[in-house]
Amino acid sequence: MIFRGYRSIAMCLITLIFTAVAMDSWASSSQKLEVTLSHPASKTKAEAGVVVVTIKNASDEPILMPIHFTPISGPDGRLMGPVLNVVDAAGKKARYKGLAFKIFPDPAHPEKMYTRVEPGQIIAGEVNLALDYDLTKGGEYKVSYEQPYGGLELLGDKGIPKEAAESNVLDVWVNVSLIEASSFSKLSAQYNGLRQCEAEESDSLQTANIKALSLLGNALLKSIQAAISSQPMRWASISRLQRMASCCAS
Repeated sequence: MIFRGYRSIAMCLITLIFTAVAMDSWASSSQKLEVTLSHPASKTKAEAGVVVVTIKNASDEPILMPIHFTPISGPDGRLMGPVLNVVDAAGKKARYKGLAFKIFPDPAHPEKMYTRVEPGQIIAGEVNLALDYDLTKGGEYKVSYEQPYGGLELLGDKGIPKEAAESNVLDVWVNVSLIEASSFSKLSAQYNGLRQCEAEESDSLQTANIKALSLLGNALLKSIQAAISSQPMRWASISRLQRMASCCAS
């Protein structure tokens, strides 16, 4: 009886081990998309709120990701909505202050709605959190997100992703002074760009005025010449008008 009891316990343990191994193997094989958040190589960029998003297609089929839910698919490194989960040290979500896109599908070109990742392909890009989230408190933040995805069936009538890959949770330390310096630098660049545009517009206006004055002088000179040929005038008056017209024309 005792032997049979030990045998039953041993069989249960073996069953549990095989079940655990099978579940782990199933979980690994079902993870078609791998999403990783990491720090950039530059410490300055990391403390300014920049994170690196790396996405790998671990399956043997193409994967489609909706561009408005994919952090590295936005214009100029900006997010297209509050797709990232950014939480401060107190557990409070950082306020999203970025762009809000509403994308309308194009039935003729449904592929434009997605970022395509081929089997085994890895894509990566940087996301500046400070551009889209209020990080003015500084200090420690935790960043994570879920990436919706699907296969080529999304190009059909029902383009709704049914799967999502969870990223790791990344600890980010934000230095407020670096964010303020970056904001000041951007404002300075915008101001200098505006001044340059104003200077170019002023030069263009001045050139246009000179051309208009030259055309007016030429027209006046032609009028004087026509008047000379039609009516006799005093030579002094004619010479004076011709000099004025020549000055305008030049």
